[in-house]
Amino acid sequence: VPVFLLGRIRWSGELSGLSTVQSQDVKTELNQGSPDKFRDNNMNRLLYLAWAANFINSFIVGIVRTLFPQFGLSLKLTPTNIGGLITLIGVTQTGTFLLLMVSNKWLFRGRAIVFSQGLSLLGLYLIVHSRQSEFFAIGFSLLGFGIGVSYFASIIYSLYNRADTGRKSGLHEGILGAGFSSGPWVGGYLAQGFGLRSPYV
Repeated sequence: VPVFLLGRIRWSGELSGLSTVQSQDVKTELNQGSPDKFRDNNMNRLLYLAWAANFINSFIVGIVRTLFPQFGLSLKLTPTNIGGLITLIGVTQTGTFLLLMVSNKWLFRGRAIVFSQGLSLLGLYLIVHSRQSEFFAIGFSLLGFGIGVSYFASIIYSLYNRADTGRKSGLHEGILGAGFSSGPWVGGYLAQGFGLRSPYV
């Protein structure tokens, strides 16, 4: 899905999205250097921000998918409820992909990534403090939305107008895998030493 959107962006015009980020600060920096250099620097900043968000979200989701079942059972949630909550992450992530295909306005805006990270933290807060399935459902949905945005942004900024697409896409997948693999290990250590809620704090 993100690769399909990338093709759509190229078809609609490579520079159309960049115009949305030209604030007064942008114009000032453009006057001080070449537009091409600024564009490359701006894209790199967005890419690094997306990579950081992608690692954080994959780290969190890795913890939730592996450790929440035991935590949920301790809260008297049924296996059906636990499975449904974990499924919400994937469902919401897929829905986020489809939502981001509707408009290109979010592209090249770092605020979109920061906003999604805030929602991920809110989702994590609900998981830590909730005891009812309804609030857990909201928390898991927010996590799905957060990783949907960060994954989408990470792959788009890794491939868009890049000469080293192979290296950048490899780093994208490597960062994602690092989060998914390290999250359960760190979360398991915390859960064993400090209690089942501690990995989510």
